[in-house]
Amino acid sequence: MLSLNRLMPIAALAFGLLSGLTTASAQTDDIWRMGARINVTASDHANVSAIGAIISIRGSVREDINAAGAELDVNARAANMNLAGAIVSFGGEATENANVAGARLSIQATVGNELNAAGARVLIGPQTQIRGSSQIAGADVVFSGTSEGPVSIYGDTVQITGQIAGDVLVRARNVTVGRTAVIDGAITFETLSEPVIEEGATLRGRQTVTLPQPRKIEGEHVIAALGFVVLFGVGAGLVLGILLLLMGRPFVERAIDTIRAQPGWTMLVGLGVLILVPIAALLIMVTVVGVPVGLLTLLAFPLAMMTAGVLSAFALSDWLLNREGDPKSIGGRILLLVAGLLNLALLGVVPILGFFVSLAALLAGLGALWRASRPARVASV
Repeated sequence: MLSLNRLMPIAALAFGLLSGLTTASAQTDDIWRMGARINVTASDHANVSAIGAIISIRGSVREDINAAGAELDVNARAANMNLAGAIVSFGGEATENANVAGARLSIQATVGNELNAAGARVLIGPQTQIRGSSQIAGADVVFSGTSEGPVSIYGDTVQITGQIAGDVLVRARNVTVGRTAVIDGAITFETLSEPVIEEGATLRGRQTVTLPQPRKIEGEHVIAALGFVVLFGVGAGLVLGILLLLMGRPFVERAIDTIRAQPGWTMLVGLGVLILVPIAALLIMVTVVGVPVGLLTLLAFPLAMMTAGVLSAFALSDWLLNREGDPKSIGGRILLLVAGLLNLALLGVVPILGFFVSLAALLAGLGALWRASRPARVASV
């Protein structure tokens, strides 16, 4: 069941990333970097924005650090931190707010106000100090830091070993409060099993243990959910699209040309890919030798579908905003990509119409992915 609190960490992150990464630098002392491997050392710059595969950021920034990539290592000082990646290591200090999301998060930082974190595994390390409130969501959450404000944790397995002065809400399947934990405020456990309180843990406030409570979805929650879908879809698509441009710009250009030249035929090819590739993978797995190939194909297919959506966004924005098909710089392609992703995401949440738009984008992208991987055939069209 969706709730506004669960959506806040990722929605805040998505908004921060989009506002920072898709806006050209307005000041001369901003740093903007894009590439496969990025190393930034800031020295009292206004803002830092970075997109790439492996990103390292050090130094001091007066305002915001916005970064998205596969692996992020940020140990710097800034007013606000907006970080997203597969593996994120966040140290240093955010004097105001920090929004962090990824598959695996390690946070050892000082946060002056609010911390929003979401990931598969979230580690709030012992060096972390949070002066405001915290909202943390993850499958596996470990909180070993210090918080002066309230803490809300949503997860499957939650372990608390740190010090929390404010109230605590934990909504999880399994909860453990370690022997080094000190909680001054009231604590509410919404869990399917009795929380484990280790000997030595200090819980000074009132304790309440209940089953997870159903939440009524109100109008503001629906708006938050739709906003999350749009912003997260655009943010994830932007990162993937930039990586495609960096690693295979000619392939992206061929895919755009393919969709624009023959959209109907490309969608038909995409339908064939959508139906036949999973079937072929399953048939290959019938033989013992073909099991690894078939399994890898099935595992890779979701990534191919995500890539298809991004290729369709490239082509849609090019058709809408570059009718003459003029060559574009990599920066121009990124701006067009943002426009295409926003259009697809906004149309995608419209009832009924959204389904057909999303299906058309998926088929066109899969068809382009298949055809653009064969340069000789594209050239002969």
